[in-house]
Amino acid sequence: MEMQTPEALSSLTQRRAISPRELSIQLGISEASALRACRSGRVRAIRFGKRFLVPLPEVDRILREGLPAA
Repeated sequence: MEMQTPEALSSLTQRRAISPRELSIQLGISEASALRACRSGRVRAIRFGKRFLVPLPEVDRILREGLPAA
């Protein structure tokens, strides 16, 4: 999978957040890596029980600046 640009997120305008799985597709990383980044706080995510959602502004920030180092 190739990394998407912030413009590629325009199809998600009705949504305010994406799942770690969708984030992994956008970044070209494994779903496990995306979940690890959410759990560790490297990605600012909202937790609902065991589920995480990543707000679109955070996705935009990551696409601009990259994923913070562990």
